[in-house]
Amino acid sequence: MAAKLTSKIRRLKRDITDRGRDLASVLKQYNTFVKPSFDTYIAPTMSIADLVIPQGVENEVAMQLIIQHVKRGLDRRGKVTRSRVSRSDVMIAEHPLPQSLVILPSTSEVKVLLTIIRDRETSRDDFIFYSQRLMRILLEHTLTFLPVAQDCVTTCRGDQYQGVAEFLKLDSKDSISSAGTATEGCGGGEN
Repeated sequence: MAAKLTSKIRRLKRDITDRGRDLASVLKQYNTFVKPSFDTYIAPTMSIADLVIPQGVENEVAMQLIIQHVKRGLDRRGKVTRSRVSRSDVMIAEHPLPQSLVILPSTSEVKVLLTIIRDRETSRDDFIFYSQRLMRILLEHTLTFLPVAQDCVTTCRGDQYQGVAEFLKLDSKDSISSAGTATEGCGGGEN
């Protein structure tokens, strides 16, 4: 319960102070889009997640523990493994990619984001910001593969428009699990 309250307070502070929004619009967005999306897509997958970190990247202690764990694992595998991983031709030959793999289109925006993220001079805050932007692009691209229900609506000019009413319910094996700002607003609303 405390984590949920902390999350709401953090969101209110950020949206009002940093983004210049008023309290009513922040609460409306939260209650209309953020909370229902979390309850529908994120909360159900938390029970099957390998790891759930309360407060995400803002939980410094948990993040440091994960970083240390990953570093120890990489050190155990040694430099030989790292050099082999850097040679993509060896990795592809040893571990062919699945036929169902879809590559995110390499647009100018994606290239810029990857360049910033890979630059060792990038600050921690910029790394987080640009990584979240890249995750959002990836999530939006992923949504194009989900099944949808077709709908026909009448426009304000009286024309018929064939569109999409909603995403169809996913099987649990097709769940998309993510959290944080990368998924905020994906159901519509303001960012």
